[in-house]
Amino acid sequence: MRRDRLLWAGQWTVALAFYFIALIKLGLENRLRAAEAVEIALALLAIVPARTEILPQVSTLALALLSVAALALPAYGTGLAPVDGTLAVLAGIVALARLKLG
Repeated sequence: MRRDRLLWAGQWTVALAFYFIALIKLGLENRLRAAEAVEIALALLAIVPARTEILPQVSTLALALLSVAALALPAYGTGLAPVDGTLAVLAGIVALARLKLG
C-alpha cells in the first residue's frame, strides 16, 4: 500500500514536470511542435486513465512511452535537454517499478 502511494506520487510528479516543461518549450519557441504535443498528450495519459479508473494500465504504458519520447524527441535550442534526460530516467524508473508492482 505504501509503495503504491509512493509510486503514484512519483508518477504524478514526473507527469506534471513533463507537462510543464513542454509548456515552457512551447513558450520559448512560440509554435506548437509535434514533440511538445506528444509530451503533453503522454503526460496527461500518465495520470488521467488511472485516476478515472478507465483502463489504468494505459497510465503505466504512457509513462514508459514518455520516457522514450523524452530521449527520442530532443529539446534543441531550448536549453532543456538535460532536464528532459533526467525526467526520462525518472519516468523509466517509476514505470518499471509500477510494472513490477503489477
